[in-house]
Amino acid sequence: MKWWVWIAAVGTLGAQPVITDLEPRGAQKGRPFVLTVVGRNLAEGARIWSTMPATFTPLAPEKRGGMAEGRYASFLVEPSRELAVGTYPIRVEMPNGISNLQLFTVGAFPEYLEDESRAGALPNSNDTIETAQALPAAPFTMNGVLRGPERDVYRYAAKAGEKRVIEVEARRCGSAIDPVIEILDSGGKSLARSEDAPLLGLDARTEVTFPRDGFYYVVVHDARYSTQAANFYRLKVGSYEYATEVFPLGGRRSEMVPVSLGGRKITANLQGVDAKADVTFVNIPDSAVLPVPFAVGDDPEVMEPVADAVAAPVTINGRIAKAGEIDRYRVQVHSGDALMFRVQAADLGTSKLMAVVTVLDEHGKQLGRSGDEPLAEDVYNVNQSRTASDPILRVQAPEGASTVTVTVEDLALRGGPNYGYRLNVKKLAHDFRLVLNTAYINIPAGGSTAVPVTVQRQGFDGEIQLRVADAPK
Repeated sequence: MKWWVWIAAVGTLGAQPVITDLEPRGAQKGRPFVLTVVGRNLAEGARIWSTMPATFTPLAPEKRGGMAEGRYASFLVEPSRELAVGTYPIRVEMPNGISNLQLFTVGAFPEYLEDESRAGALPNSNDTIETAQALPAAPFTMNGVLRGPERDVYRYAAKAGEKRVIEVEARRCGSAIDPVIEILDSGGKSLARSEDAPLLGLDARTEVTFPRDGFYYVVVHDARYSTQAANFYRLKVGSYEYATEVFPLGGRRSEMVPVSLGGRKITANLQGVDAKADVTFVNIPDSAVLPVPFAVGDDPEVMEPVADAVAAPVTINGRIAKAGEIDRYRVQVHSGDALMFRVQAADLGTSKLMAVVTVLDEHGKQLGRSGDEPLAEDVYNVNQSRTASDPILRVQAPEGASTVTVTVEDLALRGGPNYGYRLNVKKLAHDFRLVLNTAYINIPAGGSTAVPVTVQRQGFDGEIQLRVADAPK
């Protein structure tokens, strides 16, 4: 069900600020830098809103040829010592409203800019081995862009036996490209290729040991050679530790949770996680890689293997460790209980599992199954675009039942270290959920605006009264 909520305001509001780009897209931690916000309606008085631990001092506007007034605003950014490697939201606040959000990335290595990305540079100037741009000595981060169906080629001088990690940060930083990395030798022979690396979502990472002294070529392109407005990427080369698996995929809010991250044992501190947040991030201490998403829940948690029947509510942390494995759990029930089984896996970006969940009664009769049907299409949500959907299953316990069995498996019968999951089991109350598809709103002076609200009902069919907390006056 789709509702529209009207919110009115009194005051002044001109054209709202809009961010179309950030210059640069990233910076090395521990160093001050100048951040230029590019967009529209960025007049004097603009301020930066961000969770980045840093001070943002407005700089006097400089004249840029061909750019109209209000198209950019620059700030001196002085990070604190607590600034960690990661992505941070950037918005512009002004008297006439707040802007959309863009992500800024903080890295561990010195930063460079692709020659082709500089103002006034010729397009397609590094698209071949013959015109490849020379890379500096590692470690470094090269900031580049892909203008449509092109590929960027870089030349790297390596020594025999030199081992390097080569990675592209794109989707994790807010870019729309789906990056591919390929490493070629001096003759154009492929030594390594990466697309959709473990724990990186659609981003790419490979590790190469160069066989001999000489020049090698790093090729970056979009997997579909598509044209995107957000077309930037960050090519990172160095020798650094990284994880290819995480387990468990999440933990309970307000607890200290032991986590295995690529074989390293760390502790996820969930004690300070906001009550509304369902995801936080974890990382190897002092790591050069971006942190990994980590789910946060409020129900009691258990780890596989689980021998006894569990009582709802509960979250079971498991993993399909080998191909063809089917995990089974028994859940305590009473006659007529309405239960919801929800899997978190692929949608977190830290699991390859395309989960199928099945619930059976005490005699093995199937009560329900989810995960192998076509993706649901929300015709009301025009902003939604999903390539994965973890299953949710609702069933009712049979009369006289004391337990039901729930199974979890991979749709393609795969398995391995990257096939973890979280299975949440709840008794269904008559409830509903409100979903806002609008990231932010600006209200015209003395006017109002409509905000679409999607109502997801879970057994509750009554009236819903909406109230906007701290509404503008």
